[in-house]
Amino acid sequence: SWSPDGKQIAVTSFSADKSSIILRDPNEGASVNSAQTTVIFLGYVGSWSPNGRVLALNAFATNAVFISLDSSAVPPAFNGSFPSFAPDGRFVAYCSTPSGQNEVYIRSYPDGKVNRQVSIDGGFEPRWKASGELFYRKGNRWFSTHVSTAPELRWDPPRIVFETEFIDTPGMSYDVTPDGQRLLVVKRTQAINATKIDLVVNWFEELKQRVAVK
Repeated sequence: SWSPDGKQIAVTSFSADKSSIILRDPNEGASVNSAQTTVIFLGYVGSWSPNGRVLALNAFATNAVFISLDSSAVPPAFNGSFPSFAPDGRFVAYCSTPSGQNEVYIRSYPDGKVNRQVSIDGGFEPRWKASGELFYRKGNRWFSTHVSTAPELRWDPPRIVFETEFIDTPGMSYDVTPDGQRLLVVKRTQAINATKIDLVVNWFEELKQRVAVK
């Protein structure tokens, strides 16, 4: 994940039982102050705060975690995934499942006092752009909504902007160009076509019979 000034890249490095968040110089490829900026952490990079002082990370335990890069105070982790900072840094978009399915929410940062659901009938992997446009996906369809954070939080009804077969990679499976005009995914070379559907009825009775036989 590129820093806002383009001078650093936050990289997730995986090993057998942990992941490390490392800051690298994109010109040199070397770690930048690695002793201070490497975090042992089960998860991966989410997004940078606009001022470049905080990294929002996505923990495997479905927690959004904030790591300070300059010893400034950060809020505690909360139940959510794929945290993405708003352009002004006053809000974070993320997804969570209180309704039983993944939905996209917007939460005020750092206090968390404002928390609103933005997606309709499902949403995943929110990505906020500098223009104030918030993207997210549901399956192989991408939605967009324009969000205003001042003087109060408001957003337009989400609309479908893109649809394609793609490979759902670990972590964030897509990105959007800074101008919001291009969406980048790893496309499948061939679409997966379902040839049949199997429907099993009265399966619980069959299960009881199998258990009784054993």
